Amino acid sequence: MLFQINPRYFIINPKISANFLQISASVSYLKSMKNSSSQTKITLYFDTRSAKIDGSNPIKVRIYHQGKERLVPTGLACPADFWIFGDSKNEEFSKAMSKGEIRYASVQLHNSRRFNNDVRRCIDQAEEVADYVLSQPRPVSIDAFRDLIAQKFATPGVEMKSLGKRHTGLKEGFDAKIKEAELGGDWGNRKVYVDALAVWNDYLEAVHKTNDILLTEIDLNFLKGFEQYCKSDKRGGGQGMKPNSISVHLRCLRHIINRAIQDPKDVMTQEHYPFTGYKLPANKTLKRAIDKDAVSKIRNVHLEPNSQLWHHRNYWLFMFNNQGMNLIDLANLKRNQIEGSKLVYSRIKTRGKATFSISLTEESMEILNAYGYKKMKPEELVFPFIKDIYSTHGSEYVYATYRNRIGNHNKWLRELAKVAKVEDKLTSYVARHSWASIGFSMFESIDAIGQGLGHASDPKVTKVYAKDLTLNRMDEINHAITSR
Repeated sequence: MLFQINPRYFIINPKISANFLQISASVSYLKSMKNSSSQTKITLYFDTRSAKIDGSNPIKVRIYHQGKERLVPTGLACPADFWIFGDSKNEEFSKAMSKGEIRYASVQLHNSRRFNNDVRRCIDQAEEVADYVLSQPRPVSIDAFRDLIAQKFATPGVEMKSLGKRHTGLKEGFDAKIKEAELGGDWGNRKVYVDALAVWNDYLEAVHKTNDILLTEIDLNFLKGFEQYCKSDKRGGGQGMKPNSISVHLRCLRHIINRAIQDPKDVMTQEHYPFTGYKLPANKTLKRAIDKDAVSKIRNVHLEPNSQLWHHRNYWLFMFNNQGMNLIDLANLKRNQIEGSKLVYSRIKTRGKATFSISLTEESMEILNAYGYKKMKPEELVFPFIKDIYSTHGSEYVYATYRNRIGNHNKWLRELAKVAKVEDKLTSYVARHSWASIGFSMFESIDAIGQGLGHASDPKVTKVYAKDLTLNRMDEINHAITSR
């Protein structure tokens, strides 16, 4: 058996003369070279301390590093009668030495050639890891060294730069995001990711026959397959998903992948990014805005004070008056967010990234006065939308109740539209779209409307609100030009 001398470690190699050998008949295949001052050594270890059920003994790699030793199982085993210890009295060993061969197990062992090649491969992999470890700018502990070799044995094809890094699975990525949302009390975002994970799990089990996949294994075909799966509704029952719903689940995955790429401890890199060249499916955005005449009808219809219709109209008009305020922000509006004639608040959806300071209109002040806001405590909710449970229940229950009451709110808005003789569908979100559309018709400024909506950083989002009106505005211009 022959060895290569490395200034940093020793490893079995057939290219050096047998005179360098330190022959040993012990259970350790070879410990080290004579008079070595190296601090890192890698040798084979034939473990006779415990035998497997078939009578064979495990073969391990012994690491000596930083004055400590660790053993790493190779997954290979050999009966003691067929294992060559490097004894000079062993005739088979002597013949192998004279031919410049390396032989770990006797030729009498079944499939000895393949077995010896497997042992050689483990040594080569350990040597590759040793080169990597000793090239690092910072010292690597013996336990980390052991774990890296074990990872290399388990995944031989892994690149050295990926050793020791996290290989995040799809489920693990989603679970981390869901837990983060729970800790932050972001129940809306949590629901989005929980729902998305359920669909991804169905796809993996139905199409790929597995319950998880590494993020690095996801490619363009995987994304296209998911889209087709959702469209065909192989999940069962009724029609397939609408493109916008599919897009939500894909955006969730994209966010998980981007998080992994940004994590220096994750093996995921930009090279693995699967969304390059892929366009998210989307429906044409339906018209969800009403014009100023329809808004006037809603304002002018007589309603009984303190009736359900009266309350829900107040909610809608307050949102419309305040730059298309979101319903969730109205439901959570506190007295201390009204500072004199200003409404000062941060959008819940953006987690404080979009903040507003809006001069309250006369109509807004009338609505606030109707609820006696001046007599309220600073932390008290202004509107009764979730006021009855806000201070007596946890945030998760409050959010779930809010979600349930959205449907009830929209039901009353449909009734309001009938009473006011507004033909267009009326929902809470129509207030936001209507503000954007009417504003764009008057100013034709994407930037201005985007700023009012809190979309200043992404004008593409604002265009969704103004798209239909842009087409209508073009018709008006064309009629004006061509009219007689």
